[in-house]
Amino acid sequence: STGLWKGNSSGKVFLSHRPEGLSREVLDFVSGERDCALLQRQIACSLDGSGTWTRVEGPNAGGVLWLQTFPDTGEAVFAGTNQGAFRLEGLGGNPWHLLQSGLPATGSRRFVASGGYLGAAVNGNGGFYVSWDGGKSWNREDLPDATGAVSGVVGDGRGGFIIGSRTEGVLKWFPGHGQR
Repeated sequence: STGLWKGNSSGKVFLSHRPEGLSREVLDFVSGERDCALLQRQIACSLDGSGTWTRVEGPNAGGVLWLQTFPDTGEAVFAGTNQGAFRLEGLGGNPWHLLQSGLPATGSRRFVASGGYLGAAVNGNGGFYVSWDGGKSWNREDLPDATGAVSGVVGDGRGGFIIGSRTEGVLKWFPGHGQR
C-alpha cells in the first residue's frame, strides 16, 4: 500500500514509494543522482528522490545479482550478473552497456571505491581489476599467484586496496605500484 507507515515505539514515519505494477520485494537498492531498486525480476529507477519510478529493462545477461553506484561516477549505476558487469547509460531503449574494456564477461563481487579508483574481484579466474575512469575501462593487476581466488577487497580510502587471497594471504595494492 502507499501512504505513511508509522514505526513502533520511536514515533518515526516511513513513506511508501512503491508505484503500481512494481514488485514489493526489494533485493538491492542504490542511491545517488538516481535511485535504483533491484526488484524481483525487474529494476526500477527514480530521478527525483524516489518520488516517481521508471521500470528499466535489466541487462540481457541472466539475473542481476547486485546494483551499485559511487559519488565519483556521477549518475552511473552498475549491475553485476554471472555474465559480466554492466553500466546503466540512461533509462530508455537498451540502457545497459557491458563493461568490456579490460573486465572479463564473468561474474564479479561488488565493486569497491577508494580515492577515485574502483576495484573489482572477478569470479572464476581469481583476478583483481582496477578502474581509474569511473568503470569505463579496467586493468588487471595480477596477484603473485594469478590462479589464487580473491576472497575479498576493501578500499583504504586513499586510492589503495587491501585484497584477501585464498592462496596468497592479505595483499595491499597501491596506485602506480601494484601489489606489495
